[in-house]
Amino acid sequence: MESTSSSSSSSSPISTPPLQEEPEYLARYMVVKHSWRGRYKRILCISNVSIITLDPNTLSVTNSYDAGADFESASPIIGRDENSSEFILSARTDGKGKFKAIKFSSKFRASILTELHRIRWNRIAPVAEFPVLHLRRKPKDWVLFKMKITCVGVELVELKSGDLRWCLDFRDMSSPAIMLLADAYGKKGGDHGGFVLCPSYGRKSKAFQAASGTTNAAIISNMTKTAKSTVGDLTIYGQFSIL
Repeated sequence: MESTSSSSSSSSPISTPPLQEEPEYLARYMVVKHSWRGRYKRILCISNVSIITLDPNTLSVTNSYDAGADFESASPIIGRDENSSEFILSARTDGKGKFKAIKFSSKFRASILTELHRIRWNRIAPVAEFPVLHLRRKPKDWVLFKMKITCVGVELVELKSGDLRWCLDFRDMSSPAIMLLADAYGKKGGDHGGFVLCPSYGRKSKAFQAASGTTNAAIISNMTKTAKSTVGDLTIYGQFSIL
């Protein structure tokens, strides 16, 4: 009987706790966390449900924030240095207490802030909307659209259907990102002939002109101010080229 009991005991499976499934991250970035105790390298992991920081040496979780309850906002720290890489993440723990500003820095600041804005997209309204004329290459005519300036970039929307036709993130703009048109293909005026938005990574540039009710200067000013305040991207603050 002892032998049977021993055999039965030794053959019984050993229960182990189930492994916790890792969330599907939208992006991971190397950052430096700033605190009164010093500066620490971290891996910032962003998903639709959480924001997590890991110790790069051990990959252990150092902080975790629920994207819905614990994450309030994120913004760049704007200083005199145009190459500044610092930003603030406003968060709290376990959905309790006050939101606190947590300071980080990273050379990927514009991309990080873009991803952080996107996970709270349903809580953010467009910054501004403008009627614009978009130049179609063929047959070279101007078509009326609505241009939305959002916290992460520019969207071109059909007036009637509201369908998105084109978009460009601030982080994906070239340098310079905006070039002013000297003439508008036969149209004359003191507000320049329009402007061209220039993407990076081989995407085609697109030409626009302010429609009735606004000006090119108003659109460009809103775009540059929004980019600076939301992602800290100053590339579109370069000197505008005249075509």
